[in-house]
Amino acid sequence: MAKIRNVLFKLEVRTSLRANKCKRNSSHKIPKGDLWLIITPPGPAARSYGYCVGCGTAMLEAAQANLAARLAALRPEVS
Repeated sequence: MAKIRNVLFKLEVRTSLRANKCKRNSSHKIPKGDLWLIITPPGPAARSYGYCVGCGTAMLEAAQANLAARLAALRPEVS
């Protein structure tokens, strides 16, 4: 059986080593020591993007709903 391919980007939750700004909204500050979501798109010269907890949570919840809808489309209920 073939290996199952990971279709998601590289996602990490880590502690900020210095003060940062959220990529989605630059007015959101991420102080040193706070958690943030790091997303690294695929590719040889991929740059990582960091998001505050509020924006990261909203993005992951939207992605979860999107994935659930696509999974439901692949598994239509038989009536």
